Amino acid sequence: RSCRTMLEGGEEDEFIVGAWPIGLAWLAFVLISVSTAWNVYRHLLCYSRPDLQQHVLRILLVAPIYAMSAALGLSISESGAFLVRSVRDIWEAVVIYSFLNLIIEYMGGEHHCLQSISQREEDVPHLFPFNYCLKPIPVGK
Repeated sequence: RSCRTMLEGGEEDEFIVGAWPIGLAWLAFVLISVSTAWNVYRHLLCYSRPDLQQHVLRILLVAPIYAMSAALGLSISESGAFLVRSVRDIWEAVVIYSFLNLIIEYMGGEHHCLQSISQREEDVPHLFPFNYCLKPIPVGK
């Protein structure tokens, strides 16, 4: 199987030819999976902060999912690759949500963040250059 791209003169250029790119992708998937499994195992051995570590574990699973997606994308048909890309994109959304929750938990939780924001007296200015054309954001009372 090979992937083709069109060159300027209407010629096709094959940039993935043979089995070696597919084999290399699967080798990378195995190496990444072993590395991630070891990292997850170490996190589970020291599972002392479940409020934070559950988010970290979800984030750690991104690498093998992306590696498997790349290897499957080279190994299967386009219609099957669409399903694999969809699953990968859904997991990416879960990871972004987990990362946001991890940041909030590191700052003391949602309640603490909202309480500290509501107790601010001064308005929050916009970043440069928007601070020249937009009013500061009022917070607190």
